[in-house]
Parts: sequence; structure tokens; C-alpha cells
Amino acid sequence: MDWAPIGFFVIVVLVLIAVVVGSLIAAKRRTEAIKQLADSLGLAFQQQTSVEQLEMFKQISYFNRGRSHQILNHLSGSTDVAAIHILDFHYTIGSGKNSSKKQQTVVALVSDELDVPGFDLAPESIFSRFTEWFGVQDIDFESHPQFSEKFILQATDEDAVRRFLDHPLLDFLCQKPDIYLSVRRGFLCVYRPDKLVPPEQWKNQMAEGFEVYRMLVDRMAR
Repeated sequence: MDWAPIGFFVIVVLVLIAVVVGSLIAAKRRTEAIKQLADSLGLAFQQQTSVEQLEMFKQISYFNRGRSHQILNHLSGSTDVAAIHILDFHYTIGSGKNSSKKQQTVVALVSDELDVPGFDLAPESIFSRFTEWFGVQDIDFESHPQFSEKFILQATDEDAVRRFLDHPLLDFLCQKPDIYLSVRRGFLCVYRPDKLVPPEQWKNQMAEGFEVYRMLVDRMAR
């Protein structure tokens, strides 16, 4: 009897088991580190957000992508300017053999002071330029060609967003060429897709969220 195929099968199974176990251990360590961060910052921690809480985020189109939505490692709290959330958002796209899981860390700020027109901002890519040929919206600014080259900007009220995004705000965004934003009245999300941020960098992510928030609020005062 040729034992080679059986040996190869056993090796494959053991490798798969090692990968799964390794992923579970890494996920557990991540959750433990984030919980310790929550304790040190005085923030509330939820290992998994309920369906009802997930609905709050679905006013942002980003949280409606794909299916099998999950929010894990959810930190939340209130400051003197806004409520803050930082979390790992998971969802699935495609189906069957073509399905794939997406996961990224998202910072969300909620405040009534954020009385701004809604828009979505993402870095330009070969794919986004290709979709423009089929009529996908991209708002450009003749006064800021650098911004228009770096980002694809979409909004339901183009005129309002054009008025809102003034020179200082456009200059600020140009300094963050890899940033993704989803903005709605009272709600701001900052993220990079397909990227789980290490727990030791979550403070920096929250600081960036507040930086963007302050720029939006400052614009309202001009």
C-alpha cells in the first residue's frame, strides 16, 4: 500500500488545524489586549455588539456592505465633544467558493454638533477610475487638482458638499492620502479597509478620528 497520499493528507490536515488554532489564539490575545486598553482609558468594552446596536451604525452605507455583519472588540465612551466608538467590523462578500471575509478597524464619532452634509471619501485607485467610465460619481475641484487626483468623493447633495469642503479642509485631507471617510449628519467614520489595526495603535486611531472631527466642526464656524 502506498502510504504517501495518506501521509500528505495527514500533513495538510495538521497544517489546517495549526492555522485555525493559531488564528483563534491570535484573536483571543487581540481581544484581551483591547479589553486592557478599555480599562486603562475608562471606556466600555463589548466583545461582540448586539444586532440592535449594529443598527445604529447602519445609517452609514459602509456598515451595509456585504452580509454576515459583525462588530467585535467594541470600545465606547463619551467625551466633552462627542461619543466615540472604535471597533473591528467584519463582513462577508460574495458567495460559495467566491466568498471572502473582510475585516477592518473603524473609528466612529457621534455628535449633534456635526451638522454637516453627508459624503463618502476614498483614495483614488485604478478600479475607481475604471468605474467612473460607467457613470460612478466623483466630485472634483478645479481649484484643488491634487485633491481630485488623490480621492474619489461621492455625495447625495453635491452642491452642499462643494460649499462645505473649502480650501483649508481640502488641504488637510490631501495630507492623508490613504484615509477613508463616511460622514453623515451627526456621524463620522474613519477607517482603512481590510486592515485590523493593532491594539497598541488604537489610541493613534482615536486621535486621528478626533482630528478629522475638529476640522469638520471648525469648518462650520468659518
